[in-house]
Amino acid sequence: MSDLVPIIPQEDLGSFTLTRAGSRFALKAFHVPQKTNMCVKLLTSQNTTERELTVLLQEVANTRRIQCEQLLPSLGIYQYQGLLGVVTEWLDNGSLHSLIHEHELYPELPFPLLMRILSDVADGLCYLHRLNPPVIHHSLKPSNVILDRQYRAKVTDYGLPCWRMQQLKSVLKNCNNRSCWDLVYFAPEILQGGNPSKGGDIYSFGMMCWESLSRQKPFEGKKTLLAVVTGVCSGLRPGIEAEFIPNHLPQRNKLLQLILLCWHQEHNFRPQITECAALLQKILGTFSKEKISSAIYNVIHAKVSIAVGVVSHTTSSNCLPPQLTTVPEQSMKSERTLTGEIGKPGSTYSQQRLIVCESKIDDLAYLSSSILISGTCCEQNCCQILACGRETILSCMTEGRLNRILDILRSQQTLSRMDYEIITTYPTLTGRARALLDTCLSLGERAAQTVVTVLSASKCSPMARGSQSPV
Repeated sequence: MSDLVPIIPQEDLGSFTLTRAGSRFALKAFHVPQKTNMCVKLLTSQNTTERELTVLLQEVANTRRIQCEQLLPSLGIYQYQGLLGVVTEWLDNGSLHSLIHEHELYPELPFPLLMRILSDVADGLCYLHRLNPPVIHHSLKPSNVILDRQYRAKVTDYGLPCWRMQQLKSVLKNCNNRSCWDLVYFAPEILQGGNPSKGGDIYSFGMMCWESLSRQKPFEGKKTLLAVVTGVCSGLRPGIEAEFIPNHLPQRNKLLQLILLCWHQEHNFRPQITECAALLQKILGTFSKEKISSAIYNVIHAKVSIAVGVVSHTTSSNCLPPQLTTVPEQSMKSERTLTGEIGKPGSTYSQQRLIVCESKIDDLAYLSSSILISGTCCEQNCCQILACGRETILSCMTEGRLNRILDILRSQQTLSRMDYEIITTYPTLTGRARALLDTCLSLGERAAQTVVTVLSASKCSPMARGSQSPV
């Protein structure tokens, strides 16, 4: 079986952070051999038979050959003590589910950014459906859309139809937990025992569009799950009135028409994904790159503003952030997550700690615990400087300084070629500078420090004057 796809052993994973991914859980794990973070999307907490595992391994092996910018391929399978999950690259900006529903972290969801995300999802699904034979996702939902540093969407957990059908049958027979609410993304013909199909994916995509535009969960708080499943099979759908989809939303009528067609009761009346992608691309084309860049900045700035508040609070209390619960090493032998032990039997986990993350703020949110005083540039708060001094930085940016920063970041191998090309494609200096700041905030302290250092080195820069130590 291991010849089909890599099985990531427990000993290769150094530490875990437990996060919620929609109605299920995911583990952020540090992969020791590659010295990088990985995501383990937990598929089940039940014991898996040898036959079921073989089917899963074969399906994952098939998807590993698929290469597309809008898809996040599987790196392997994680299996340990009743836990089973698909391992992928870890992306710092979480999932579309988080972006939609974490209202405190994202008070506003800019429409241009949302259109780009949905367009990315449609392009990824389009690629899958065009393959020969077509690859069916069969589990498309916001938690299976992951966002990279630039908030570009990547579809994950695709191409596992046999596994999904086995799990669906189990859920329909014994629906007694929160994960059963994922049934709202399934088309009526699937709920009635039909096979995975392109039309089923289109239905799920329509539900995702509704959820993204309304920022509400389908049918939440209004029906029992049994009533919802029965109703969906009879034509029940979420509301499209102004209380769900605001009247002031740009292109509202076109988007509603798309959603209504996508979740049509008869799968033959649903559009092809190419039609969905074309419409979304047309809407996205009405926004300039500057507008999209500004939308990304607004999202990042909102996160950083919350982060600064969290940092100030935790600094004054001189303790671990209250959003983090650290499980002591000595208690790891008896600690369980879901139904499987994270620690090895008999192991004290002497060099590991399990950090259970209850926060809505990811790594980008935890900037520096230092406070910016009298304009002095402390080494550990350059991200804070970029966020709070954004307008000052934009006002003093020149072509020479911008190019200097880009050259240094590239020479340090901090900035990828893709990020470099994204930044330099903007037609104006201000646009390129904004894209640079957004990227550096996502990359972290080292990149931010490079920006601050270059700007502070110029005597003409307001930052340089502000960073002079008092005599």
